[in-house]
Amino acid sequence: MSAQNKQPREYRRIAERNWAFWRIVLSDNGITYGDAQSMDWEEIYEANAAIDIWQSKTTGGRRRKQ
Repeated sequence: MSAQNKQPREYRRIAERNWAFWRIVLSDNGITYGDAQSMDWEEIYEANAAIDIWQSKTTGGRRRKQ
C-alpha cells in the first residue's frame, strides 16, 4: 500500500505497533531518530525499560503520563 492510499487510522495502527521505537525518540531523552534506527529491538525495549526506571526515580514512584 503506498503512502498516498493510507488512511490516518492506518498510520495510527503502524505507530501503535512501533510505539516502543517512537517512545524513545519522542521522550526528550537525547535519543535521535537516527540513533533509534541503529538499535535492534532488544536495545529499544531496554531503552524503554530505562525510561520507566528513570521516570519512577524522578517522580517519586508516580508514573508520568506518556
